[in-house]
Amino acid sequence: MHGWRLATEHQRRFAAIWLHQPPQRYWSGPRQLDKVPPARAPGCGARLAITHPDDDEYPAMADFAQQRINMVESQVRPSDITDRRIIRAMLELPREDFVPERMRAMAYMDEAVEVAPGNGEAAPRYLLPPRTLAKLIQLAGIDASAVVLDVGPATGYSTALLAKLATRVVALEADQGLCATASATLSALGLTNAQVLQGPLPAGAKSEGPFDAILLNGAVEVVDLDLIDQLKEGGKMVGVLATGSFGRAHVWRRNGEAFDTRPDFDAAAPPIPGFTRPAGFIF
Repeated sequence: MHGWRLATEHQRRFAAIWLHQPPQRYWSGPRQLDKVPPARAPGCGARLAITHPDDDEYPAMADFAQQRINMVESQVRPSDITDRRIIRAMLELPREDFVPERMRAMAYMDEAVEVAPGNGEAAPRYLLPPRTLAKLIQLAGIDASAVVLDVGPATGYSTALLAKLATRVVALEADQGLCATASATLSALGLTNAQVLQGPLPAGAKSEGPFDAILLNGAVEVVDLDLIDQLKEGGKMVGVLATGSFGRAHVWRRNGEAFDTRPDFDAAAPPIPGFTRPAGFIF
């Protein structure tokens, strides 16, 4: 299976337990849910003991503002996020508005949260874990005057974060339904400096560039040089380069007619469509 963790609907019953724990600023160990003593079944390895509360144990209305604080204090700050603008944006934006209603309780977990189910033609789509997204955005070095291309944002949470940092954001999404959802949510939040376009992700949005930064919202096996060409001189593209089940964040930087690339932190992320390595391709 995949090396990245994801939050799916079957997990939402125990999500509320963890999400309502108080923030732990200096806690860098496993998340609170993992501290439950494991149960061991005959012939099986250790398994996480999961409590399934009854429906009437759920709070009538989730305290999403507190969950945002918990997310920042237990996931983002301990991950060397020093850009205060990113932290402020993550505290302000309602991440729960970017997930389906049935998944709202999962919105702030340190998981890749499924926002669109897969079908016979398309794979499921996810929001990146908050920690991974924050670190990628920090790597891009986005300033207030930047024009940014957000590739594969799904429902648009990453686009909203970028819109808090940059002067203009172009979101490129392949799925028509996700485009409509992202556009509606961004509009409801009053983020008028972001626009959503539909199109194949590897092609980018050349007519809207050049860009100071490009964010790839998931794991890729290979990137197209035509996408890197849409960067301004010295511009950066960031994303997770996947090798099998493993991945590492990379920075691609435009340098004249060429580009250089460097690895950064280890990261696992769900793939975004269109960036699969062709058979026989050597990166």
